[in-house]
Amino acid sequence: MPHFRIFLFKPLMILVMLSIFACNTNTPLEEQVITSGDANGFLIVDCLLPGQVRKMGRNFTTLTARRPIKTPTANCEYRGGEYVAYDRANYATALKVWLVAAEEGDPKAQTYVGEAFQKGLGISANYDKAVEWYKKAAAQGYASAQMNLGYLYENGLGVKQDSAKAAQLYRQAAGLTEIYFSTTRPELASLREELRKTQEQLRQTQAELEKSQKKLEGSSDAEAKALRIQLANLEEQVARLRLERDKKEQKMTKVQQDIDCRGSVIPPCGPEKKVTQAKLPLGQYHALIIGNNKYQFWPKLKAAVNDAKAVDELLRQRYAYKTSVLLNATRYQILEKLNELRKRLTEKDNLLIYYAGHGEFDQVNQRGQWVPVDASEESTSNWISNIQITDILNTMNSKHILVVADSCYSGAMTRSSLTRLEAGMTAEKRFKWIKTMLKRKSRTALSSGGLKPVMDGGGGEHSMFAKAFIDTLENNNEIMEAYKLYQQVGPLVSDAAAAIGFEQVPEYAPLKYAMHEAGEFFFVPRSVANKVAMTNRLVSK
Repeated sequence: MPHFRIFLFKPLMILVMLSIFACNTNTPLEEQVITSGDANGFLIVDCLLPGQVRKMGRNFTTLTARRPIKTPTANCEYRGGEYVAYDRANYATALKVWLVAAEEGDPKAQTYVGEAFQKGLGISANYDKAVEWYKKAAAQGYASAQMNLGYLYENGLGVKQDSAKAAQLYRQAAGLTEIYFSTTRPELASLREELRKTQEQLRQTQAELEKSQKKLEGSSDAEAKALRIQLANLEEQVARLRLERDKKEQKMTKVQQDIDCRGSVIPPCGPEKKVTQAKLPLGQYHALIIGNNKYQFWPKLKAAVNDAKAVDELLRQRYAYKTSVLLNATRYQILEKLNELRKRLTEKDNLLIYYAGHGEFDQVNQRGQWVPVDASEESTSNWISNIQITDILNTMNSKHILVVADSCYSGAMTRSSLTRLEAGMTAEKRFKWIKTMLKRKSRTALSSGGLKPVMDGGGGEHSMFAKAFIDTLENNNEIMEAYKLYQQVGPLVSDAAAAIGFEQVPEYAPLKYAMHEAGEFFFVPRSVANKVAMTNRLVSK
């Protein structure tokens, strides 16, 4: 009987609630140390910090307004803040924390208020109000608001459905001031058809010329004069068609080279002169890899630990990641490691989280869950809500975060946006596009399936998904964006599952309400990273 990893996370992407908001405080303070067993202290809450007491001279004292931030529960308590525990959070709480700052014009707070109306915390969703607040933040150039507003336009929520407007907002959020995508493949097909017609016309003209030459030999003087004029015209036409053919062949060769080199931003395919004129700031890559097999109360799994070990080796050796591996991890261990990364990583760091293990869907709270090895089947107290995980990710400074879950961390909110526009990019334009994507925050997820169980085997010692993920990255020699990885992994998994009569379809999407800014996560092999680093040093000189 096949083993399954049961993950039902899609409603997560629909029902992510108040504490999804990222926040960076300008006044970092030492945080309360969380003692062993106090895992709830790692969870993120909307916190109203007390106002600051400020003195002017000896006799004048003022108290500033309370400051809203996103911070772990323990830190909010340590700093004397006020918060409402997540399970009691509602629409009124969200507005209480963020509305004052939003009305004062803070675009981040305006986005949070818009999300509160869009989610409908304890009330029905109010898309009209969400649009109103998103527009205020978007007008200030706030990328997350532009993305959220684009989604509403794309789906006709609170506004008339307008795909063109949605695409415009997505581009604004990504900072794309020019079109980075050409119609290379359609252009190539069109050129081939034009060349075929030219060649056919040339053959017909040459045949007509030969026929006229033979006719001239036996013609009378009166006919000869007219034929010579016709021959001259045909010869001129043949010469013109040959020139036209040669130019089209040259253009086709150039277009084909662009296609063959697409995806390469390093010489000889890449624009060498262009590359040396600007840096490509890839940053440091980190990974948290979790593999759970030995469950105390759930059925044991077979492949998750092997998957985790293989992914760790691949990312360390081939992609130069700094990795942390948790095998058979408890709730406290997972949340503790996430909190450690939250405090340590900077905006120059990239983070990948790979999770392999059991999951479940909490019918009472309508939330997807990761199941640590110490979790009970009867109680959700030791489960880790995907909402809680995303909350922690959103308080991280890391610019690019990708969750890879051999699970169902599904993307209910898919956007026809920048992550999908890659076909036909020339090497020079791709280099510019990568630079642009590196500047923008990304919060995305690649899952092994949708709202159904996924296989815990089928790939030898690995799950089908893990094998496809590992094989694809093992054979990659270029800078590969996460969406392109998904494009290659998806069919491998679907085909392998179909071969044994099973349905499993991987998904990739931005995390909903995760402050995604249309950026992208990139996989950079060590050899390519070394070339990029060398180029960056030359530019610095």
